[in-house]
Amino acid sequence: MSDTSAPMHPRQRKPDTAADPGSLTHEEYVELQLRRSKLKADADCAFRATHLLDLLRNRIGVDAFASLRSILCVGCRNRHELDAAEAAGFSEVAGIDLHSLDPRISVMDMHAMSFQGGMFDVVLASHSLEHAKDPERAGAELRRVTAPGGYLIIEVPIFYGTFDADLWAFRSPERVLALLGEVAPVLTLSLIHTWRCRP
Repeated sequence: MSDTSAPMHPRQRKPDTAADPGSLTHEEYVELQLRRSKLKADADCAFRATHLLDLLRNRIGVDAFASLRSILCVGCRNRHELDAAEAAGFSEVAGIDLHSLDPRISVMDMHAMSFQGGMFDVVLASHSLEHAKDPERAGAELRRVTAPGGYLIIEVPIFYGTFDADLWAFRSPERVLALLGEVAPVLTLSLIHTWRCRP
């Protein structure tokens, strides 16, 4: 994936200035992402999770949504996304980040998760994938831990450009979909994308 060298989109808010992810060592990458995450340690992004889960409920129907039990929030950093998932009716709620401010959050890298394959009915990655060192590998992991027939919800900025810890500018939903392999689109809105993993 070479989006970092793609020309600036006319709607992009600023030019790309992030370091080339391939030039970062793993330690430099983790330090960069930890610094950003800790700066936003108190940020309440529950509104994003609530909105995304509401969109999924509206798209698949109330009964189908009610049958979903487990959810993984990727890069959630604090309790807010997890609380929103519980409020939406999920009984098994887990999160991962490079650091943890809540006992439900495991310290884990999205590129190499220790969860069993197909473990989660829903995997929610809101503003996480653009921080990946290797989006192909992270995308494969997101898909791997999503249950067959489950839902993978990805929200990424499309026209923001790269800067600081935002290493990738995907520039289109198709660029994100290309990372995921065999999934069926369920919902596509401007910056919000939900895919269903094939059974």
